[in-house]
Amino acid sequence: MIDHLVYATPDLATTVGLLTDRLGTAPTPGGAHPGRGTRNALVGLGDGAYLEIIGPDLEQPAPLSARPFGIDTLSAPALAACGSSSSNSGSGSSSGSGSNSSSSSGSAQTKAYGGSSSSGASASGGAATTVSESEFKLTPKDASVKAGKVTITVKNTGTITHALSLEKAGPGGKDVESGAIQPGQTKTITATLKKGKIEWYCPIGNHKAMGMVGDLTVT
Repeated sequence: MIDHLVYATPDLATTVGLLTDRLGTAPTPGGAHPGRGTRNALVGLGDGAYLEIIGPDLEQPAPLSARPFGIDTLSAPALAACGSSSSNSGSGSSSGSGSNSSSSSGSAQTKAYGGSSSSGASASGGAATTVSESEFKLTPKDASVKAGKVTITVKNTGTITHALSLEKAGPGGKDVESGAIQPGQTKTITATLKKGKIEWYCPIGNHKAMGMVGDLTVT
C-alpha cells in the first residue's frame, strides 16, 4: 500500500514556499542526508501517508555522485517516486547525532500498523513495550501493559526528529516525555502507571494531528 510520494525539486526552499502558499500550511522541516547532498521536508496527507519534498542541501559539500531522483538535471519540481512503509523510496534518511541509548531487553509482541502490542517484562522488573515512530505514525498505534512500573522503548525509524509523550501519566497529571529522538536513535521512558487508558503521541510540531497518536491501555 502506497503511503508516501516523493516530490523532487532543484530548489527546496522555493518549492517549500510555493507549497506553503498553495496548501495554507508549511511543510515540516525534515533532515539532511549526509554524503548525498540533499535535504527534505514533509507534508502529512492523513492516515499516516505523507509527501516528501527533496532537493539540494546547499550547506553540504557537493556529493561525489549524482543526487537521487535526477535532482541535478531538474529545471522544475516533479513527482519522482512513490513507496510504502515496507519499501525504501531511495530518498535516504538523516542520521541521528550521538549514540543510541540502551533499550529495554524485554520482548514485545507487535502487530502491523493499526493493530496493538502486548507487553513483555523489563529486565529491571515491571512491564515493558516498544513503539516505533516514523512519518507520521506510531507502530503499533495501540498497545497494552500491566499496571505498575512500565518501561517503554521508543525507536525513531523516520527521517526527522520525533518524541513520545504519555498524556497526564506523570505526577500531578503532567505528561511523561521522552524528549527529542533523532532519526535512528532509541530512548526509553520509565514510569509508574495506573490502570486506565493513556493517550501516547508525538508532541513535536503538528505530528500528533498528522496521525502520530494512539492509546496505551494499562490493565
